[in-house]
Amino acid sequence: MKQRLHTTTNWLAVGAFLLSAAPALAASNYSGKLIGHGCAHRGTVCPTDRLDPHLALEPDFVLQKGSEDYYFLSNLPRDVKVRHALSTVEISGDLDEKYRTIKVDEMRVGGKTVWSLEEQQKEWDYLHNDGWWFYHR
Repeated sequence: MKQRLHTTTNWLAVGAFLLSAAPALAASNYSGKLIGHGCAHRGTVCPTDRLDPHLALEPDFVLQKGSEDYYFLSNLPRDVKVRHALSTVEISGDLDEKYRTIKVDEMRVGGKTVWSLEEQQKEWDYLHNDGWWFYHR
């Protein structure tokens, strides 16, 4: 009886792990071009080039797939979006169809990872747990 209880507990633990990992397994890949949200909403492409002053005035950038579909990248910092505006990017993350938003896990440009949620978290932990912030409080 004790062995059976132990085996059942193990299977329940495995099942709980698989269920908790399901959202991570649901991440999909999306590719498109990063452009300004205002322009995507109007159906135009801007900024026109990487030196366009419009970059400074655009409050957010979106992933445009096709001619009309675009998605917000909710947790991707604006500075990363600006740096790669007009680039064709590949995004790995979870899509929320209702709000047309992707929670980004990783962004790649030309096959090279330029941002990842995991690395961002590592940097945050370093700065706030045992890095500069820790020693200067």
